[in-house]
Amino acid sequence: MMKTLFRTVILVVFLLTSLCPAVTRQGETSALTQMAPVARILFAPRFILVGDNNRTPVLLDGSSSMGGNLTFSWEAEEGTFVNGTTPAGAHPQVTFPGQGVYKITLHVTDQQGMTATAAGMIPSAMSPPTASFIFSPATIPPMDGNRTVVRLSSSPSVGDGLSFRWDIPSGTFVNGTSSTSPNPEVTFPGFQDYEVALTVTDQQGRQATTRGVIELDRGEPVASYDYSPAMISLMDGNRTVVTFNTRSALGSGLNFNWEIDGATFVNGTGPTSPSPQVTFPGLQNYPVRLTVTDDQGRQASVSGIVPLDPGPPTARFTFSPPSVPRGDNFQTVVSFDSSASTGIRPRYAWVIANARFENGTSPTSALPQVTFPGAAPYSVRLTLTDAAGRRSAATGVVPLR
Repeated sequence: MMKTLFRTVILVVFLLTSLCPAVTRQGETSALTQMAPVARILFAPRFILVGDNNRTPVLLDGSSSMGGNLTFSWEAEEGTFVNGTTPAGAHPQVTFPGQGVYKITLHVTDQQGMTATAAGMIPSAMSPPTASFIFSPATIPPMDGNRTVVRLSSSPSVGDGLSFRWDIPSGTFVNGTSSTSPNPEVTFPGFQDYEVALTVTDQQGRQATTRGVIELDRGEPVASYDYSPAMISLMDGNRTVVTFNTRSALGSGLNFNWEIDGATFVNGTGPTSPSPQVTFPGLQNYPVRLTVTDDQGRQASVSGIVPLDPGPPTARFTFSPPSVPRGDNFQTVVSFDSSASTGIRPRYAWVIANARFENGTSPTSALPQVTFPGAAPYSVRLTLTDAAGRRSAATGVVPLR
């Protein structure tokens, strides 16, 4: 009996020693308590630009790996280790050609010789996206009532795996399209111009936004302009800067084309500027022609002259008939004519005693018409002011007969 019990105890001790050794030698931990290492990879930036051609260093980071006294061994597909780093570092730097997706692998080994591996992928990506769009038709008829379908296209946008978001206040998406369609179709009430915003997002999460305006059709374009100063001094020698300003109130999306004989465009302006600045030699009068083109290709033109300074203005006038019957009682119409006056872009101011201006004329008309009561001779004074602010005056009397 005792022999059988002794053999049983010996067997149990043998099994416990074989299966669960706590300590093999003094100070040496058993295999049961030794934890395997863990390899972890971080890297930045998250991608390589397409065609990078090994310009951008990617920082590889294995420092979040777990284990005792780790050593590192990196593998970078088609990668070149740069800036003095090597595959054996915890933080190497690597460049890539930028032509595909590159696999990186990290092997970590602890002090017991146990190894763990982690892998990751560094993709090639395009440059940050750009947002752009086109649309047709170019304008909306006034009071359209959502009848005209405007087709927008994001095709000019550039980016890798783009998604789209349209912001079109007052627009109604139609024909199964929506605010996330690459090529939506939209209608509008036709009360105003309508702003459109497009935001594109690439597969890296980078965004770009652009804005544009779908305008009401304001009808055929109208070409009109003014300029200052009003004249060029004789022999000016390109010293005086003349500024032109368009006054085209009608037309959508206008483009401008200036033809100005003898002019030199200055201050960064040119023939297509809405408000060009030019100089002249001062040898003659200078013809000007402005052509405006709207976004439907319709055109309008206007011509004029930038004159040489002819000198101070001179006020002159005549009138007919030469007298007024006594007691006329505003029956006889007397016509005044200032066409013999001289001056650039003159303004007129008539002071005619006891006169009543007739036929839509006024004290600022070049050719006023007036009637008189016929009680006495009537004094007349014309003051003429030219575009440079210089003045001249002429006086006369309308007698009775």
